Amino acid sequence: MNVSGIIFIVLGLISISLGITGLSNKSRKGQRMVRLLGETGTRMFYIIIGIGLIVGAFFI
Repeated sequence: MNVSGIIFIVLGLISISLGITGLSNKSRKGQRMVRLLGETGTRMFYIIIGIGLIVGAFFI
């Protein structure tokens, strides 16, 4: 695995942790996503993006 794969895995883990805790929903930019998708939808979106980044890391 190369450096970009490791970076994708770290970014994926950060995205998943933000989705689980909901910390990003408290910021002003995060509130836009909450208005569009709702609280639960935003959390699921971050978790799905994180999983996608981790899976993508193995194909880069």
